[in-house]
Amino acid sequence: MNASITTNTAAAPVSTDVAAEIAQTAEMLSNHKGQPINFTPGNHDDRAAVVITVKDGDIVTGSVAKIKKHPDQGVLIVIEGNPMAFLPNGCIAGKNNDEKAARRAQLIANPGTEIKVAVMGEPTIEQVKGKTVGRIKLNEQRAVIAADKQARAVRQAERIAALETAVASLVVGSVVTGKVKGAASKDSDRNPGEKYVYGVFVQVADGVTGLLHLKEIAGGRRALEGIAASAEVEVEIISAKMENGEARVQLSQKSVGQKAFFDQYPVGSKVKGKVVKTGEVEGDLHGRVIELASGDKVFLADDDANVKSESSLARGNNTTVTITDTMAGGLVRVTRKN
Repeated sequence: MNASITTNTAAAPVSTDVAAEIAQTAEMLSNHKGQPINFTPGNHDDRAAVVITVKDGDIVTGSVAKIKKHPDQGVLIVIEGNPMAFLPNGCIAGKNNDEKAARRAQLIANPGTEIKVAVMGEPTIEQVKGKTVGRIKLNEQRAVIAADKQARAVRQAERIAALETAVASLVVGSVVTGKVKGAASKDSDRNPGEKYVYGVFVQVADGVTGLLHLKEIAGGRRALEGIAASAEVEVEIISAKMENGEARVQLSQKSVGQKAFFDQYPVGSKVKGKVVKTGEVEGDLHGRVIELASGDKVFLADDDANVKSESSLARGNNTTVTITDTMAGGLVRVTRKN
C-alpha cells in the first residue's frame, strides 16, 4: 500500500554550507558500513553538537530532502530537529520491487513531499571522515503496516461500541420478530463427516444475531426444519450480553407460545378440558394430556389427579383443572388439587 503524498515541487534555495553538509551526509549514508568509530584522544569528539530526538519504533512525519541528487541506495528524509535521515530502497512502501521503485521515483520527483516513516533501529552518533554525524535509518513500509493496524483497531473498536449499544437496547423478556439467518450446526459426534443441527440463528437487531436453540423450539426437532426454512420467527429475548467483544443472545420460540397461553389462562385459574391422552410420560412424570377449549394442551400428572377412580379421567372425559406456573416437557402443568 502506498502512503498518500502531498506534492510540493518548489524547492527552497540551499546555501553552500548546507549543500556541502547534505552532500557529505549522502556520501556517508551511501558508503559507510554502519560500524561505530572508536574515538581516540586524537579525534575531535563533537557529538554533543548533534541532537537526535527520535528513537527506534517511533512513527514520525518527515519530508523528502530538497536536493538535486539522492543516493542510489535510497532517499534522504528531513525530520525536523534531527540530522538528515536515510530511507533505504528496500524499506520504501510497496508490495514488490516494481512498486518500491515507482514509489522511490515519485518521492524524488517531488522534493518536500511529506512522508510517514518508522525509525528502524536506534539512531547513532558516529564520526565519519573526521566529522561527527547522526545516523537515522527509516522504514516507510513499516509505517504503512502500523497505520493499517491502527486503522483496523479503530474499526474494531467502533464495531464493538456499536454492538454494545445494540445489545444494551435489547429488553430481556420482550418478544420480537427476527430474521432467520440460517441453521446452527456443528460436526456430528455420531456420524463423522455429517453436521448436527442444534438450532437456528436469528437476527433480532441491526448487527445482532442470537441463537434459537433446539430445546427452545416448540415442537422440537420436528419444527426445526420448518423454522430454518422460514424468513422470520417470533422469539423472546431470554438473555443478552457482550462477551469477548461479541454479542451473546439467547432466544426462545417456545416461551412466546407460553406467554400467550398465560395471558389467556393466568396461573391459579380453573378451566375445563377434555382428556385426550393417557399413560403419557413427560420427563419422569406419568399422567394425562388435557385439551382446553382453546385447543391448547396441558399436562396433568398422576400425582396431581386427586381422584378415587382412574376411570373418571379416562380418555374423552371432561374435567376441571387449575393452571400452575410449572412445566412438564413442553406443556404447562395443571392440577386437580385444591
